[in-house]
Amino acid sequence: MCLPVVTCQYVPLVDYPSHLARVYIEAHYDEVPAYQQNFVRTNELLPNLAVDLIGRFLLHFMGIITFSRVFLGLTVLLFALGCHMLSSAIRGRRTMVAILCAYLVYNSMLLYGFVNYVFGLGMFCVTLACFLRYRQEWTPWRLLLVGALVFLSYFAHETAYAYIGASFFIVGTLEYRATRRWNRLLPGLCLLVPEALYYFAHRHHNLASGIAWGSLRQKAIGMIVFATTYSARFDVVFLFLLLVILALAFRLSKKRYALDPVLAAGVFFLACFVLAPYQWMGGSPVDSRFVVPGLLLVILSVDWSIPRPYAGALFTACLLLFSCRVGAIWRIWHASDDEIRRQVEMLDRLPEGAAVYTAFLTADSGAPLSKIDRALQHVSEYATITRHAFIPTQLAKVGQETLLFRNQPRYKAPMLKSSDWITSMHEYEFVWSYAFPDSFEQILAANCSLVATAGKGKLWRVLAPHVLHETQATAPQS
Repeated sequence: MCLPVVTCQYVPLVDYPSHLARVYIEAHYDEVPAYQQNFVRTNELLPNLAVDLIGRFLLHFMGIITFSRVFLGLTVLLFALGCHMLSSAIRGRRTMVAILCAYLVYNSMLLYGFVNYVFGLGMFCVTLACFLRYRQEWTPWRLLLVGALVFLSYFAHETAYAYIGASFFIVGTLEYRATRRWNRLLPGLCLLVPEALYYFAHRHHNLASGIAWGSLRQKAIGMIVFATTYSARFDVVFLFLLLVILALAFRLSKKRYALDPVLAAGVFFLACFVLAPYQWMGGSPVDSRFVVPGLLLVILSVDWSIPRPYAGALFTACLLLFSCRVGAIWRIWHASDDEIRRQVEMLDRLPEGAAVYTAFLTADSGAPLSKIDRALQHVSEYATITRHAFIPTQLAKVGQETLLFRNQPRYKAPMLKSSDWITSMHEYEFVWSYAFPDSFEQILAANCSLVATAGKGKLWRVLAPHVLHETQATAPQS
């Protein structure tokens, strides 16, 4: 499971290059004048710091590519460890199902590059496992350990803290109703208080950003975040075979029973997926982030009694199916790795500290890209690392990142029905375009001079106003 993330030099996760660039800037901020000129560090303690905290430490001992492999490898291993610990805590024994659950780490949130969220999922599993194991007999050291895990989970990503809080409350409440013992409920709730107080004392998010509910299509896609890859055809085949295996398991099982408190928490998360908006507090997709923790708790809390020969065959079939899915993702990553390497080498031709307009088509551009090409949206931000370039698409939102633009750049993404982006482009020295159709490329050719080409990407120099005027004046009249 670690092979895809450690064998690729540039893993094509959509937002991931922006996270790497931010961490690199934070680690070398005092050494590079261009970083100090363009960015300001806030040093806020935000609930979204997994890669930042680890990166600030490790980047003093290794390069950015090695750090990327180490961090993503740790993310996969942490989630696998969490699945094992959570399965053992729920069922009281080691189970092979934990191995299959570990494959949920390759969900679409990871493909989007939401690495802090995925790292937080691993922290959630480990923290909840310790809570379930210790809840019947608390000691000061156990309270300290679980409290420290809650603390680390909160700063890894806020969703991890939300999952932990909901699970502690649901499991504790149901067990209190069954036993009438307050030690099943109060210790867990007390462990959540410090982070809750800190959160409400520091308003990190812009709540005025609005709430938007997803369409039925977006809900349907969000429901299968554990199955999606880069090919819709492969996803359909994968889901069909998985349903066949589940149907066989249901038919062959002699009895099924569920561990109610944990199952209730899993069902609650799945209900949150149905009811939650698609966009909230400046982030999206919000609703589909409940699917993986919900499925994980439901799967681990339901125990099916299947005769051993059949159980072994079904486990092997699931293992092969999930491995094929990871292999399909790895194959695309390997090809994209070569493409990203070509883009990075081309961007190395930029002068030190250049300002680069990212000409990348979004879903609203009128000519959207394929899912594979869309994974390269933030590739130009590797130039921030190698050439100390200024890239306006760097993720630097107030309340979400600890690195902000010193002066907010004026940037408009390319749009087919609007010319605002052309005016925005002329505020920069260079343009990096990727997979541009002819209609957009003609505009670039009229406003820029081509510097280099690599794969589907091109590097352009923006013509100065007087040069642009002279070029237009000498152009042949049609």
